[in-house]
Formats: sequence, structure tokens, C-alpha cells
Amino acid sequence: MTTRNNNAYNIFLAKHVRNDTPINEDMAAWKRFFSHNQNLCNRPTQSFLRYNDKSLINNVCTSNGGKIYERNLCISNRTFSFITVRIKQGCEISSITRETNHIILACDKIDNVCRPVHFEGNQNNLKPNPKAPGCQYH
Repeated sequence: MTTRNNNAYNIFLAKHVRNDTPINEDMAAWKRFFSHNQNLCNRPTQSFLRYNDKSLINNVCTSNGGKIYERNLCISNRTFSFITVRIKQGCEISSITRETNHIILACDKIDNVCRPVHFEGNQNNLKPNPKAPGCQYH
């Protein structure tokens, strides 16, 4: 899908693939993180992928890295380790969980490159359908 928002990829990175997030489930570290990033407190559930996995995350939106799940949603061929933080009102952390799962990303064409623009939860632990076409902009 082509997007009119050429900044959607950068917004995705700012929400989910940051180089300043804690690397473990240390509550004190996450409290410090959110105290410096109050603008992230408006979403009750947030998932943070490892910054070092950025190229693998981008690869989900290619024919080699992911399979089409539905519409512009692609599911990764490989599993990723990430941290999900649940936030209560007032930016209070209610839980921090490390997860390993196939990730589902909305992928849009930005400057002729298919890029992730949205992280979709995979609560049902879905796996890619090997018969589905690979992800890429059509």
C-alpha cells in the first residue's frame, strides 16, 4: 500500500525500535525511560523491539522476510524477542513482559521502498502461512 505519510516509518521507529529502551525487564530502568519519554504514556500497551534487529525488522516487509497476513499486514518468517510494557493512567507501569513471537507489521510503500509503519499484536501466536505470498509492495 502506498502511504501519503512519508514520515510513517520514522514514527514506527520512534514508537517501537529505539536505541534508548532498556534491554531487560528491569522496572527501575523502564520507569526512568518513561519519565524521560512521557509522550509514550498515551498507549496502554506498547511493544519495543531491539534496536539491533532494525534491519531484520525492515526485512519483514520484503518477500524474503515475511508473508502476507491480510491487506498490508505482513507476518515475519522468523521469531523476534521484544518487550511489551503495559501502562496505567498516569504513566504507571503495570507489567513488563519479554516475548518471543512472530511479529505482524503493517507495511507501506514509502519512497519506493516497502517499510514497516505499524506494529500489530499477535495475541494468538500466529505463524506465517508458507503458501502465502511474500511481503513486498505490489
